[in-house]
Amino acid sequence: MQVARAVVGVEGAAVKYAMTRPGESTPAYEAQARSGLIDGIGSMTTRYVQGTRLAGVETWTYVPKLLTTVSYQCENFLTGEFSEVKVIGRKAKVIYRPDASEEQSTKEIDWGETTFAGNALPVFIVKHWDQIKSGASIDFSLYVPFRLEAIGFKLTPQFGSAPHTIKVQAEARNWLIRQFAPTITFTFVDGPEPVMTAYEGPAQLAINGDKLARVKIDFTTAQDR
Repeated sequence: MQVARAVVGVEGAAVKYAMTRPGESTPAYEAQARSGLIDGIGSMTTRYVQGTRLAGVETWTYVPKLLTTVSYQCENFLTGEFSEVKVIGRKAKVIYRPDASEEQSTKEIDWGETTFAGNALPVFIVKHWDQIKSGASIDFSLYVPFRLEAIGFKLTPQFGSAPHTIKVQAEARNWLIRQFAPTITFTFVDGPEPVMTAYEGPAQLAINGDKLARVKIDFTTAQDR
């Protein structure tokens, strides 16, 4: 079963898929993801298309063996929203601009080995797959661009009735933060190479101004390229 290998960091893989809001049939975005390796640095780039327009681009670069972030950038060409992370050691310089009409903010924050942004989480899940399928929860920190900070999250496996299917839920560790922070759910099929078949959670690009707009992705209908 080979589905959307690009989104879990398989070198040289590429995939095209639709991102649809719950209850709607027309995709909010069509996404094209590609993973690669240049001079020992892994990269994952996702292009978001709305109709015939390129709506935005998101890129994460990292050290493959350690899975530590080198840089992250996401830009919404429709609104001018922009986010950038550059990691040096255990610190990161982060930049955020809400839209084209506003000034950007810059800040230096702590950045640990398990701090991630954007499209990194499926790769992190696969790296820790043996722990997850044994039932263990895994802590990490998720960078939230519009807050200019990383928030403590955890991955928790949920075992359903479908054979070999495991849902991995990412949620904030702090109870108060959980009241407003979105829950993210990844669906995987276990095997020699775990396969991500579905995603439900916030879109990486705002939809109609909503930075926490939720989308669903069915990777079983994705087009590997």
